Amino acid sequence: MTTKTSLVMLFGLFGAACSSAIAEPPRATPAAEAVCRGGEVASDAALRKFADCTRVDGDLVLNGVSDLEPLAHVHAINGTLSIGHTSALYSLSGLERLCSVDALRLTYNARLIDASALDGVKSVQRIEIAHNPRLCARFGLLTSLQTPAAKADLRFNAGLSSADVQSLAARWTHLSAVASR
Repeated sequence: MTTKTSLVMLFGLFGAACSSAIAEPPRATPAAEAVCRGGEVASDAALRKFADCTRVDGDLVLNGVSDLEPLAHVHAINGTLSIGHTSALYSLSGLERLCSVDALRLTYNARLIDASALDGVKSVQRIEIAHNPRLCARFGLLTSLQTPAAKADLRFNAGLSSADVQSLAARWTHLSAVASR
């Protein structure tokens, strides 16, 4: 091997080592299906225990949280997802991978504006969206729902216009709605 060939190989190895050393580490994703049991969560710190979950078996009740990013890997909830009584939750970011949930309850979320993270949900049996005064459909609200909900209750969401409610009613069967201002 010539000196020139050795130098080219050495610089090639050095360049590869340097480029991989400065590359941003990949985002950690669970290697396989990680099933977690549902439960009641009353803080952002407690929600972090779901960070590696891809599926939740049982009801998941979230009260008073402000960040749903720990749920970023969850694609299915075999139970009810209940998000309520929050005062610092503005969007449902972190739920973008959710495709299926037995029941969905969004209640008493004082500052919730954007529910577009739920636009990937294709299957839900029951929906209750109530007492979310700032929620609006401008960003999206369950737009990919393929299975009409067996029961949907949409009321006391002052940010949803009558036109929004009518649009949702056209897509969801059995909608009992009261659009209040």
